[in-house]
Amino acid sequence: MRALFIHHSVGRYIIEQGRLRERLAEVLPFVELWDHDYNKFGLTDGSGHKTGSSLPMPDDDTDPPGFLRLFCGEDVAAKDARRQVLDFDLVLLKSCYPNSWISSEDELTYRKRLYGQLIDALSVHTDKTFFLLTSPPLGVLRTPPSAAHRARQLNNWLSTQATDNVRVFDLFDVLAGESGVDRDRLRLSYQRRLPIDAHPNRKGSITAASALSAFLAAELEAKRPQDGRTG
Repeated sequence: MRALFIHHSVGRYIIEQGRLRERLAEVLPFVELWDHDYNKFGLTDGSGHKTGSSLPMPDDDTDPPGFLRLFCGEDVAAKDARRQVLDFDLVLLKSCYPNSWISSEDELTYRKRLYGQLIDALSVHTDKTFFLLTSPPLGVLRTPPSAAHRARQLNNWLSTQATDNVRVFDLFDVLAGESGVDRDRLRLSYQRRLPIDAHPNRKGSITAASALSAFLAAELEAKRPQDGRTG
């Protein structure tokens, strides 16, 4: 069974520093994890080697508008990328920081609408299983409390929108503080030395990889081969 994780830099840290590929090999040996980073980095195969090819992602965009174009676009580039993505059995989709700075209630409503459209588009492909990862939180110095709280609201809502073939992993909740100065923002213990850098540090990446691998193991237990094979 092949899985494709489409992400940008936070996903890269979860894979590399958090050793997500190795963790999944331990708990889900029948799943081969591929991933796609920015288009310039492209695809990495299940053994962790760069393939030298890219989908490429439309507009190099892994936020909901980009994913909507990927799964709904009628242009040649979107159709070709979609065909490649749907060659995989499992697809993990992680959007990034625009969903973690939400300036108003109107913007919150807009982002919910985008995610709703994306879930509808994914639900059509009933022979595939999709995993939406909520967006990672921004750091304390990068996000006012009101914008961060709306990000929490968006991700709490998204976590209730799972369908039979679209599941939701709350990455935001794993990385965000619950109270105090880092509430709804990247936990202080997961922040890098440069405080304006919102990427989680090694500890945060390890925590995220551990939580994600456990989530996937629980979700995919029913798909485990019954004859002892791992292929």
